[in-house]
Amino acid sequence: MFQNIPYTPVADSLSFFLRKDVPASSTVPAFPQFPGTGSPLGADSTRLLSGNDFATHATYAMNGGYEGIPLPLSHATAGILFLIFMAFFVVSAFLMRKEGSALYASFKSVLSSRSHNRYIYKEQITTGEIWGEIFLILQTGTLSTIVLFMYSLQNGLSAFPARYQYFSILVFFVAIGIFFAVKYLLYRLFGYLLNGHSTNEWAERYFRLIEIMGVIVFIPALVLVYLHEFNQLALHSLIIIFFIGRIVIIAETLYFFVKNKVGFLYFIAYLCGVEFVPYLYLYKGAVSLVNIIGSIAL
Repeated sequence: MFQNIPYTPVADSLSFFLRKDVPASSTVPAFPQFPGTGSPLGADSTRLLSGNDFATHATYAMNGGYEGIPLPLSHATAGILFLIFMAFFVVSAFLMRKEGSALYASFKSVLSSRSHNRYIYKEQITTGEIWGEIFLILQTGTLSTIVLFMYSLQNGLSAFPARYQYFSILVFFVAIGIFFAVKYLLYRLFGYLLNGHSTNEWAERYFRLIEIMGVIVFIPALVLVYLHEFNQLALHSLIIIFFIGRIVIIAETLYFFVKNKVGFLYFIAYLCGVEFVPYLYLYKGAVSLVNIIGSIAL
């Protein structure tokens, strides 16, 4: 009868607490401990019950994340530039709402080769449009200053203290203002020498183009400052826009020379002396300014 009963091994019935040693396979700790403390009481700030367990700290270390591409600007400079961009955007939107049609007609006259359109438009000019054109010229000069400043930061200016960087911004702005004034005087002088009746026409067309450039370069300049990942793309876009503007200026100048029956050699001499060389001097001046600031700072 007992042969039909299956044999079942009986587990050790000895009490767990009466054993001499706790089995190694047991997963029940003698005292509950919190991770990283080594103490049954939890936090052990005095380290009386446990030492500094490097392995435990390494196990529970937080992930440090990923480092982004740092901007070459301080927080204060980035904030000031953001306020400038925002002010230009708001004022430009207001001007386009109030004087949009007049400014559009002014911009359209730049691409027109007929001079009489400008004189018809001149009779309809308003005070609001004059202030709008002054603002657009100021916007172009300020954005050009920001572009030169960012280019200088990428070529060594960022290593200097903030006061030298702000001084360079002021120098760039003054230099560009003087550059615009000299160009205006040169255009009026050449307009008077070639055709005394159209002294202002040439200079006005040039500044209409400057106003258009200030509107076009707004987005690339904004990308150049705040989207460092697309820095090279923004810089190349600005260079392309600059050369397109130069091509328009050359076409306008060629039309002016042909209309006044001036020789082609004079046209080449004018381009080299008035259109190309001043920009080379402006670039060399920016590089020299960075070198001068570096010598003063050191």
